[in-house]
Amino acid sequence: MRLLLLANCLFISLCCFVILPAEHPSLAENDLLLKIQRLNSEKNFTAAKQECQTAIEKYPESLAFHYHCGLSVLFAPADRETKKKDYAVAIARFEKALPSYQLNFKKREQLANLQFYLALSWQLSLNFDMAQYWYQEALKTDDRFSAAWYNLAACYEAQKNIIEANRAWLRYQESLRRTDDDF
Repeated sequence: MRLLLLANCLFISLCCFVILPAEHPSLAENDLLLKIQRLNSEKNFTAAKQECQTAIEKYPESLAFHYHCGLSVLFAPADRETKKKDYAVAIARFEKALPSYQLNFKKREQLANLQFYLALSWQLSLNFDMAQYWYQEALKTDDRFSAAWYNLAACYEAQKNIIEANRAWLRYQESLRRTDDDF
């Protein structure tokens, strides 16, 4: 049951995949970021993960690389032991990128996505308390983020907190209705 829940969370998370705009002065740096973004959007996470290692070595201060490398590591296929290490790497990458997005009000949607993927990394590493914290932070940034409500409900359910799971599930359903009404 727990594996099915985590698989659903991962599927919904992939549906929320967002490409952040490049903001780099160097053409070579910008080209590399666009290449990684393209590989991620094509779901070629293994190749993106390899490119990210090069990018981080070349441009260690580029926070956009840390964000996209976190995505690549999080979603790249690997065996169970490697995935455990990958979750820790993804968490570190997302946390490195976080301050830049928190300080820039123009990046609110991107901040919600960053917080969501940070929460997902914690959830997949089975640290539900940290996952709940970061899903709640993403929802403070954007309370209409339906995937965050869904995954928050899954975290509560995994901890046998059925009352909170039901509340989050109802908010998930409500956010879907609000999204449908927008169109």
